[in-house]
Amino acid sequence: MFNVDPYSVDPQNDVDRLLRLRTEFEENLQINTKYGQPYVIPIVQILIGGNISSITSVSTAIRRKIPVIAITGTSGVADLIVHEYRYLYGENQIRSEVEYENTRQQPQFND
Repeated sequence: MFNVDPYSVDPQNDVDRLLRLRTEFEENLQINTKYGQPYVIPIVQILIGGNISSITSVSTAIRRKIPVIAITGTSGVADLIVHEYRYLYGENQIRSEVEYENTRQQPQFND
């Protein structure tokens, strides 16, 4: 089911391996079959605090259309993401479809 060798040790790639394992786990968990019928298990990512590897995790989740909840006041990347979101979209505003499309057309970061 999972293609990660738990016995190989390479400190440089531990974070990448963990993120690949997490992504594969989420993909296997999200789409299942029960009684011959496919069904989707909703997944959401909650970010509390976080470090540099959390940026990759959040980016992967967003690309896979998994909602991310960043808890403010927990320091680290979570506060950074909340701050930047508020800078881009405002404090208590509902994001309109036009704003969303304008943001989507702006240059994006590559992995």
